[in-house]
Amino acid sequence: MRINGVIVDAVSIFVGGRTGANPKAGEKIMELVPVDDLDEIVPVIIRNLNTLRNLQRDHQAEERILMVPALAIN
Repeated sequence: MRINGVIVDAVSIFVGGRTGANPKAGEKIMELVPVDDLDEIVPVIIRNLNTLRNLQRDHQAEERILMVPALAIN
């Protein structure tokens, strides 16, 4: 990703996946997180992991969202 014109390494964060006999893909909870910010973000995710596991994502919500462009105010 690019921050203030500088390209930095970034990752997406997934939770809830598993491997083994019954694998399951994880659910993406964050996208384009700068690697330098992971030390701050990962502990917050871990502390709230039970809450994240219990959330039920509405995958069709994006289709119902109306995006309105912001007005430039000078």
